[in-house]
Amino acid sequence: MKEITKKQRQHILRRLLNELVISDQIQLQSALEAEGVLATQATVSRDLSEIGVVKVRLDKGYRYQAVEEVPLDEWLDRFKVMLTHFALELTGNGNLVLLKTTPGNANGVASTLDHLQWSDVLGTIAGDDTVLVIANGNDAADRLQIRLRELMEG
Repeated sequence: MKEITKKQRQHILRRLLNELVISDQIQLQSALEAEGVLATQATVSRDLSEIGVVKVRLDKGYRYQAVEEVPLDEWLDRFKVMLTHFALELTGNGNLVLLKTTPGNANGVASTLDHLQWSDVLGTIAGDDTVLVIANGNDAADRLQIRLRELMEG
């Protein structure tokens, strides 16, 4: 195994995601190993987050896809799919909106919402199964909750 920099590893990771249909981190670790790159699950997870990878639904299952690989006109459609499959609960208080997701999906939901660049959203913070959305004021939070509920219902 060769020693490489973080930038080189992430470049290889992006290439693999473009060339292969990879649906979980174990597959990704194996693909990296086949390239001569050893990486822990924690490192792979961090890399996925840093380079903006989301899990997208296919006809049969899911795959990892780099955010910049998604055409702009597909962002809202992808966000709708993510919400209908992963969103569980939506609550709010003041200018904060809390979106509960299935485990492991909050980061992808938050990243996609950030990419939509809605004026009502100042930013997001994601955990494993929770997205905190900071809205641009209380009225913006109310509008955002209505919009998110509509998208969640399909």
